[in-house]
Amino acid sequence: MPKLNSIVPWHSQVPVIIPPKVEKAEVMVRDYALTLRDSDRAALADAFQNHHYGMGSGHLWRRAMSRLRARLAKLGMQFLAEMLNREDISESTPPDTALTDSDTIYLAEALGFVDITGAQRLRTSFETVAHFDREEATEGMSVAGQSKCTT
Repeated sequence: MPKLNSIVPWHSQVPVIIPPKVEKAEVMVRDYALTLRDSDRAALADAFQNHHYGMGSGHLWRRAMSRLRARLAKLGMQFLAEMLNREDISESTPPDTALTDSDTIYLAEALGFVDITGAQRLRTSFETVAHFDREEATEGMSVAGQSKCTT
């Protein structure tokens, strides 16, 4: 009897686990961000060590989205264009110019690259990074329209 080919569902690689004892962001980046280039790891560790969190977070976000777009693009840009109902994307369109961060997160979730919780974390991170990129963002935290309460 001939052996039937079995279909093996795609599954993610085991993620790198950062031990709870590692508390410093620069140590996390230097020792655990293994897929980043050496120059990126050094720049990010330096940014976090010097309290340039916005700059470091923004750079890390852009690198993560670029890598996720590249992985999605391996499925074919025309396929992604059909999923997004975008006629302006062709097979030769570079993913970094065609896919927004929102598109990338949507596709990653829809295609099983991340689960529902991972997608929510990506959306929340995107909103946070986008907020601090805006001109009107402030470093502090204040409540608009707050009035003094007297008793």
